Amino acid sequence: MVVLDTREFEAKLRDLASIMRHASRRAVEEAGTRLFLDCYEVPPTVPYRTGRLRSSGSLHVDGKRVMTGATLGYRFGNAAPDDPASVVPGGHAAVVRFDAPYAALVHEAFNVRFQHPGSGPKFLESKVRNWPRYLEIIRRYLAGVLR
Repeated sequence: MVVLDTREFEAKLRDLASIMRHASRRAVEEAGTRLFLDCYEVPPTVPYRTGRLRSSGSLHVDGKRVMTGATLGYRFGNAAPDDPASVVPGGHAAVVRFDAPYAALVHEAFNVRFQHPGSGPKFLESKVRNWPRYLEIIRRYLAGVLR
């Protein structure tokens, strides 16, 4: 008689699943951080006049606020607190948002004259159009974990 016992194999698979759940959260946070920073660093950037719009920026990962405009030195206004609505059941999510009351109007450039060099409309949307960049950050992070 031959017995194939897969208990050890299945235990290692459970361990790997746990490692990957944690790693995928970190990978999403890294990609979200890059997206958030790109809004401030890659033209068109978040416009700057009083600093309130830049201060209102925040990055949330799995509903928890992990970075704000204040992190980058912009001290006016408040960024959104933790955001339970941005939790994705069974997965991970990074959410970048700007919560100044006029953020959407400025983003869409309704009657806005941009004075700060490099700033402009679609300061968030223009980054999302480059989604392969952020997906590659996730892929690289997870590939490193699997090595």
